[in-house]
Amino acid sequence: MAFNIRNIDAGNVSIDDLGITLIPGETYDLTQEQSFNVSSSVDLPAAITGGIIVVLDPLDNVTVLSTADGNESVAAFNDTHYRIRGGRALDVSFDNSGIDNVGTDLQAAVVDNSGKVEWRNQWAQQTYEKHDMVVDSGWTMIANAQTTDRPAPQTEGAAIVTPPDTTTWTTDTFTGVVRMVHKYTVLESGWGTQLRIRTAFWDTNVITRITIFYPDNNTTTVYDDPTLTDDGWTTLNMADGFALAGTNVEVWYEYYNGDDAGRLDGGWISVLGSFVPSFQRFTIDSFSNPTQIRFHETDLDSNNRTTELDAVTIGSIINIVETGDTSRAVEAEVTAVDTSASTSTQYTVVLIQNGQQDIRANQTCTIRIDIPIVLPAVYNVNVDYWVSNQPTWATISSELYYDGVLQADVNDAYGIEVTFQKASISLDWDLVSSDTSGGGGGAGGGGGEANTASNLGAGTGVFAQKNGTDLEFKSLTAGTAIQLTPSGAEIQITNLAPNITQNLWAIIVGDTGNTTADTPTDTLTIVGTGTASTSIAADTLTIDVPKKTHLSRHNGLVVQTIAQGVDVVVLFGINRRTDPTYTHNVVNGGSEITINVAGWYAITFDLTVDDASNARTSSRALLELNGNLVDGSIAYGYHRNTSNGETTASVTLKEVLAVNDVVRVVARGEDGDVQTVADGCRLNIESIDSP
Repeated sequence: MAFNIRNIDAGNVSIDDLGITLIPGETYDLTQEQSFNVSSSVDLPAAITGGIIVVLDPLDNVTVLSTADGNESVAAFNDTHYRIRGGRALDVSFDNSGIDNVGTDLQAAVVDNSGKVEWRNQWAQQTYEKHDMVVDSGWTMIANAQTTDRPAPQTEGAAIVTPPDTTTWTTDTFTGVVRMVHKYTVLESGWGTQLRIRTAFWDTNVITRITIFYPDNNTTTVYDDPTLTDDGWTTLNMADGFALAGTNVEVWYEYYNGDDAGRLDGGWISVLGSFVPSFQRFTIDSFSNPTQIRFHETDLDSNNRTTELDAVTIGSIINIVETGDTSRAVEAEVTAVDTSASTSTQYTVVLIQNGQQDIRANQTCTIRIDIPIVLPAVYNVNVDYWVSNQPTWATISSELYYDGVLQADVNDAYGIEVTFQKASISLDWDLVSSDTSGGGGGAGGGGGEANTASNLGAGTGVFAQKNGTDLEFKSLTAGTAIQLTPSGAEIQITNLAPNITQNLWAIIVGDTGNTTADTPTDTLTIVGTGTASTSIAADTLTIDVPKKTHLSRHNGLVVQTIAQGVDVVVLFGINRRTDPTYTHNVVNGGSEITINVAGWYAITFDLTVDDASNARTSSRALLELNGNLVDGSIAYGYHRNTSNGETTASVTLKEVLAVNDVVRVVARGEDGDVQTVADGCRLNIESIDSP
């Protein structure tokens, strides 16, 4: 690749880096792409790949080098500075805007940055162009405009604790499940740095769950039964990331007394219905508002849970969560227990609450049943606190639920405290990622990104829950005749008894019924109906559904005279299509059709007839089956004279035909002779499904 420099100035130009001097009018060839200083001035050279070099002089000179032939120049710019960086050469274009020329036109380089990202490493105080990417205090940001703003959010003032530590709390009680909710609409951009929960009473028999819910993107962070402080505050990590004004956040605090020693945990597969569940299943009569839940005695780990299931008492709480999608859940309270069935236990229940979405059928579910003791749930409250104590950073309202029933208290504060750090962020930068829980250099800290994990697909998931900042996953255990072999990146699962009989189906559902495959010896029978049939050869099951068959014939150029009062078989001598289902005999010009396969058929004929006697007359056409009139198949035509007499009679019927049935069309003149019109008569037969 070669580059040309031509000096058009009045005096010599020295390029010290290359050891050359250009006299006026001389052209110098460079053999490779280079950047260099012009004369003795301090310049800002910037090499661009792709055959163009731009040398910038902050005083008065600019040099442009390209693969063009002798069109480069050096000219005064009146201290106007241009900057082009590497990697954008293919987008350089030229115009004549605002240049003070010396000797000839010097055209300003203009860069189209669309679609290109340039990594600029650590942020420094300077000008950045659109699509520049930097990292600033753990925030990776990309510019959406030319800017000198700092990318990372900058804290403003001290963090605000809401409600403040000086708040006075009283207690209230309810025997059952209490859920307290604070709902925040953020008014000032920033992040939550800390979440604290206050419990009026706590010991190991108290069951709690803290949920941070983000309605704008329907995501949650759950702290399931954390260890809390009796009559005091417990600090949790509120890793909720940067929130712009207008963001909505909810904190749910659920609390009730339960006998942790009697808690039942396990896994079963969901089935919609109220019948006795099969092996490792549970049935539920409604996913959204259940009144009956029944568990089979055997769980997914093949453990017999009869003793524990029968020990559940009235007032116990059943919590069901889809293992592969924890947003799908339902929670209900037991009002009656039935242990009479030999292989299952049945509970009559009332709904406490639903998850973000309903659970679904045939899903692996994580089950938790908490057996409460006869003690009230004690919680902290400040009545009507939000009426006169709204913070500057958010609008806050509250909700209180007793056993899933919403109470009327919307302004009371509960033992939920959030610390919020106000911060500003430049609109010239967009977030790529953040690995920090703090701001971009101001005082104070901030909340990190609210990460969680989920299981993909419909299979059994390995993600269990997020506990604080810890993502907790289930471990794999080897069942009977299964071997697990871990390596650096994989876990190999080996079946040590590949020929063992497997029970492949639990419940088989058909269009009109279902059955349960309870044992490995159950047989699934596949039966064909109608014209469909099934067959098995070796390991192959074949389901044969015959395709529809067709016959299509017409009369071609034949003009057939149909006498008055005489039944005449209409000729359809030209074959367009005849499938093996039919046979057209040579008698009567191939117009009698024999059926070879029994079934339902759609039969259509069109008969175009003209007057043959030049007098007003009429004609009749009908369909015969085995020489007998087919009911409903008669059609008439009226013919004025030979010049205005064409009339088409059409009939379509659906009939059940047997093997060797003969179909034909018969016509006659009623008041005089008539005749068929060439290419005007058609007969079509098509096999159809039973109507």
